[in-house]
Amino acid sequence: MKTLILMLGAFVIASVSGCNSTVILVPPGTPVQLAEPVKARVFVVQKDGTKVMSSNRVEIPAGWWVADVPEDTGEIPAGSP
Repeated sequence: MKTLILMLGAFVIASVSGCNSTVILVPPGTPVQLAEPVKARVFVVQKDGTKVMSSNRVEIPAGWWVADVPEDTGEIPAGSP
C-alpha cells in the first residue's frame, strides 16, 4: 500500500510539473524573432500585384523578424483619420 501511494504521488508531481514546458501565446500582428532557421514555402508578390507561392521551401535564417501582416483590402480601417 505504501508503494502504491508513493507511485501515485510521483505520478501527480510529474503530471503537474508538465516536464518544464511553457506555452507562449503571441497576439496577432506582434513581431517575433526566429530563434532557429525555418524552412517554408513563401509568397512572392509579382509586378502586377499577384502573389505566387514558391515551388520549393526556402530557409529563413535565425534572427529574422516575422509578423502577421494584414492583407491590403484597399479599405480604410475604422478609426483612421
